[in-house]
Amino acid sequence: IVDVKKISHRVIRVDLVTFRTSQALPKRLEGLKKYLNDAPFVLFSGKTRGGYDWITVKSFLSNEMADNENDIYRNLFGDIIQTYEVYDFVPQTEASVYALTYTEEEYKKFLKEWAPPFIGQ
Repeated sequence: IVDVKKISHRVIRVDLVTFRTSQALPKRLEGLKKYLNDAPFVLFSGKTRGGYDWITVKSFLSNEMADNENDIYRNLFGDIIQTYEVYDFVPQTEASVYALTYTEEEYKKFLKEWAPPFIGQ
């Protein structure tokens, strides 16, 4: 578990992106992946199923750094971006690596404890 109180204040940004249809998209996505993989501030990034094509979670030391990177990102990849939404995220719970390691049994036990009785088990 990461105690977020022990980490100095960070600006956590969530980017939600949809892409334009383009013949250049596959090649440009390779550049995007490299940028996001190499960036020291990217926590998670990847393709999605649903209304957005790509979601990225970033962590910055200040709003100024976050805004500056946002401008650079849009300039670098604006040609393939159709919609680009950015949200600041304020955690209300501790970050937990446990969320990546739980078992199916633990999942079922948790839901059984919290599911309203009318849903059934």
